[in-house]
Amino acid sequence: MSRSATRSEPRAIVLAAAFSLLASACPFSDSYEIEGAETGGGAEGGAGGVGLPVGSTTTSTMTNGGPGGQSCVAPSAPPGGACPAECDGCEGATCVMQCGGEGEEKCDGDVLACPAGFACQVRCTGKDACKDASVMCPLGYGCHVVCEGDDSCKSAAILCSGGECAVDCQTPQACKEADFGCGTEGFCSCAGFAQPLQTSGCESACSCTGCE
Repeated sequence: MSRSATRSEPRAIVLAAAFSLLASACPFSDSYEIEGAETGGGAEGGAGGVGLPVGSTTTSTMTNGGPGGQSCVAPSAPPGGACPAECDGCEGATCVMQCGGEGEEKCDGDVLACPAGFACQVRCTGKDACKDASVMCPLGYGCHVVCEGDDSCKSAAILCSGGECAVDCQTPQACKEADFGCGTEGFCSCAGFAQPLQTSGCESACSCTGCE
C-alpha cells in the first residue's frame, strides 16, 4: 500500500488543525451520556459494511438534534468505486487499512487519511501497530478502528468527521493515551476497554456509546 501522500504533513500540524474543530470538548474515560436525549438516527451495522461495535455494559444516548437544533438523520451509504491506492484492499465501499500483523508494516507515527467516497476500516494488529498514528476519518461516512493487542493504538488520535465512527479497544491497554474525537453530528461508539482512552466532541454529536 502507498501511503506516502498521507505523510506529507507533520502529525502535530494535522492534529492541531483537526482538534481546532472540536471546540466543544467533553473528555471522559468510561460510560457517558448526552443530556436531553430522546430520539436519534443511525443504525447498528452502518453504511458501507462498517458497523458500530457496542459492548454489553455500555451507556447509549441519542440526541434530539445536532448543533443548532437540526435533526440528526441516519448516514447515507458511501458511493465507493475503484479501490484507492492508500487502501490495502476494499470490501465493497469500505477501504481497509491494515497496520501490523503477519507480513504487514506498522503504521506507527503515520497520518492515515481515509479516502473520500468510502467508509473506512483501520486494523491495528499487535504492539505499537498504530502507535502515535493519526486516523482521519472520511467526511460523513463510516469509520471503524480496531485496536488488537496492548499498545496497538497507544497515543493514537482518531478524528471523526460525522457519520458512524467507532473504536474497538480489544485489550485493557490497547488504547492507552489515545484520543477519540467525535465529529459534529456524528454517531460515535467505543467498544471494549475505555481506560485510558480519552474522548472529546461528544456534546456536538448525535449519539455517543461508551466503553466498559
